[in-house]
Amino acid sequence: MSLLSDHFPLLVLLAALLAAFFALLWKEDPADGRRFFLKALLGLVGGAVALGFLFQAVSR
Repeated sequence: MSLLSDHFPLLVLLAALLAAFFALLWKEDPADGRRFFLKALLGLVGGAVALGFLFQAVSR
């Protein structure tokens, strides 16, 4: 399966782009920006994975 045809790498790429955009937009200090980027990235990817498992459990 190709890297660009699988959903998870595209989800991580989109989450990384969004986290970088919001970190650059909202944080002035580079250390705060990196910390916010990691928190946002983990929150976006973790939330999507958790919702995926929840939807899979509910749909059975």
